[in-house]
Amino acid sequence: MLFAGVTHPPAVELAERLLASAPWPGGRVFYSDNGSTAVEVALKMAYQAWCHRGEPKRQLFVGFENGYHGDTFGAMAAGRDPLFFGRFEPLLFRTLKVPVCAERLAAVLKEHRGQVAGVILEPLVQGAGGMRMYSPAELREIFAVAREHGVFFIADEGNDRMRANRVALGV
Repeated sequence: MLFAGVTHPPAVELAERLLASAPWPGGRVFYSDNGSTAVEVALKMAYQAWCHRGEPKRQLFVGFENGYHGDTFGAMAAGRDPLFFGRFEPLLFRTLKVPVCAERLAAVLKEHRGQVAGVILEPLVQGAGGMRMYSPAELREIFAVAREHGVFFIADEGNDRMRANRVALGV
């Protein structure tokens, strides 16, 4: 589904509901026909925003261990699963992976200050990564760390049953 600059009331209503359901304030909704494309667009939007702000060297993304974001090249780079994507490693851009832990994320963002464009994770459940779950409190802490360090936060949520994907991009 591509709106190409045109929208309609149900799409706006759905976007407002999605944003209201997030455990953080603000954000944007981008509609896409699949999760990988939504992730790809969010990664590009984060990098492009830094370019517009005069910081084109912010090319590093931080993902979480056991994360899976899809099969496009950006999504593969963010997830970096060697089982699924090891063959493509030479073609993937540089990313860092940390455990799902706000403190570990804070340490990485401090160490790589001025280099990180964004943080990407699957909120609450890492589906393809083994159905690993973490608490809403941990999700809020991770978002707070990203905000504190001034980097974009990308929440990649996919629901195959509904064929709906949501990527929230907020700073």
